[in-house]
Parts: sequence; C-alpha cells; structure tokens
Amino acid sequence: MHAIFWFYVFAWHNIIGSLFTSEKSHGLSYYFDALSISHYILFPSVFYFNYFFILPRFYKKNKILKAWIGWVLLLLSFIALRYLIQEVLFFKWFGIKNYFEGTTIGYYIYDNIYYGGLLIIMSILFWILDDNIKSQKEKYLLLEEKKTAQLAFLKNQVNPHFIFNTLNNIYSLVSSKSDKALPSIEKLSHLMRYMYKDSDAEQVSLQREIEYINSFIELQTIRLSNKDSIHYSFEGNITQQTIAPLLLIPFIENMFKHGILNNPDKPLQIKINVQENKLTLSTSNCINNNSKDNSSGIGLNNVKRRLELLYPDQHILQLQQDENMYHCNLQINLSKQ
Repeated sequence: MHAIFWFYVFAWHNIIGSLFTSEKSHGLSYYFDALSISHYILFPSVFYFNYFFILPRFYKKNKILKAWIGWVLLLLSFIALRYLIQEVLFFKWFGIKNYFEGTTIGYYIYDNIYYGGLLIIMSILFWILDDNIKSQKEKYLLLEEKKTAQLAFLKNQVNPHFIFNTLNNIYSLVSSKSDKALPSIEKLSHLMRYMYKDSDAEQVSLQREIEYINSFIELQTIRLSNKDSIHYSFEGNITQQTIAPLLLIPFIENMFKHGILNNPDKPLQIKINVQENKLTLSTSNCINNNSKDNSSGIGLNNVKRRLELLYPDQHILQLQQDENMYHCNLQINLSKQ
C-alpha cells in the first residue's frame, strides 16, 4: 500500500499521462534532479513523522490537543523547510526554483498547506487502517492464546501428577481420619471447577483468582512434612479488581515443580501485594537440580505471551536465575469491576 501510494505521488501522472495523452514522458533525469530528490525526502518525512511519532504517541493515547498541535507544527515546518531548500538554497546553489518568479508568500503558504495537509491526512488514514488491522490481529491472537493457555494449563500446569498426588494425600488423610480430609476434598473440587468452568471468562474477580491460588498452595502443602518450608503472604484489598484468569498460577506452580521442598532453611517464598489497582507477585526458591519435571518452559513462555497481549505496557515481568536461586517479580496494572 505504501509503495503504491508513493508511486502515485511521484510517478503516476508522468507515466500514465504519456501513455494516454499526447504529452511526452519525462526522461530518467527528471526523477533525479535536485528538486525531485528534495521531494523524495521532504514528502515522506512529513508523512512518516506523523505516522511513527505524532499518531502513536498522542492520537492513539487520546491526547487530541497535543496531536493537533503536532500537526500544525509539522505543517508549518514542512512549508518553512520546503521554502528554505527549494526557493532559497537551490536558487543560491543551482540557480533554480520550484515556483515561478513573482510567486507571493501568501500563495506559496496557501499552496503548500494543500500539499502538506494532504500528506498529513493520508498519513492519518494509512495509520488508522494499519492500526485497525493490527487490532484485529491482536484480538484473533488473544482468542488463540487464551485457548492455548487453557490447554497448556491442563497439560502442563495442573498435570496428572499433581492430581494423583493430591488424591493420594487426601486418601491418606481419610485413612488416618484427619480433620483436614473434607476441607482438602472441597478445595480440590473448587480448584477443578475454577479450572474447567470459571476460567472461560476473559476477566474474573481478583478475589476468585486469589482464592484459587490459596487452594492450590494448600493442596500442595498436604504432602510436605514441614509446613515452614513454604512462606506465603498476601496483603491488600481485592474486592473491586479484575484479572485475566490463570495468569499468576504458572509462576507459583513452577516453584513446586523445580524448587527444593521440605527444607525450612530454604523455603519457597511467595508474596502477593495489591495496592489499589497494582498487583505485585514475588517468588523465590532454591533450584532442585534433581527435578525430573522439565515441562515448565512451555507454561512460562505461554504466560509471558498472554501478558504481552492482555496487558501491553501495563505489566513488568522480571525473571532472574543464578546457580542456586530462581526469582520472579511480576507487576500488573489491574482493571476495576
């Protein structure tokens, strides 16, 4: 589209005019003289300065007044630069001008408002079209990523080993007539219901997501002989915020897959903090080099992509790994219900 547009601007009238009228086509020298080269630089400069700077920085962010100021300044700069280069410098260097002798400043400004304004308008139209195409692609990718995330979660996050281990642990609680058996069964039921049913929504309440994480952690700790090997803390108010479902759990589940368990001297650290609409998840764990589960990479790559699509410019993810420790820090700007 861009190539066709610039071909039309610079060459269409000359080539087509020579084919269908008695006018003679200009030679190649016409396209490489000083005036033509200056057009090749000035016209696209106006077009793409608006396209890559003013529109995404101001118009897209709904800063309309700043966008209008930018367009006016860009138009005035185009007129001033074109006059300086083609009417002053070229006349001084080469003895040529683009406009006839006697052209008034008023007419020059009026004429170039048309050319500069047309470039800005065409740039806006091209950008809006391109932005709409990108938005449609992102919506499509978002739907596909959501499906992929759910499948990856079932396949890699809550895998059969977790379910079987949890059921075995609950069986042991039932056999020993522990008071924790029924609450554990209820937590597993809520977890599976959330995973299979509630996670179909684009957004869920943050409170539901935190309850899901709590149940997940509690079920994981059933099999631990020392409860001090996990330090989990939560702070904040979660009554009004929403979040994309199943977005936090891959980072927590990854700790249980690859962290050292049952060691109070090297506990798994999980901290969730919510301040107004900002959520922070921090985790750290010692790496278990003897872990046999190598499936975490798919889940983490998946959730990174979901964050990019769901929270563009609204999240910060920092993952750090050294010889013995793995750290995760995730910050998300949430939406209100």
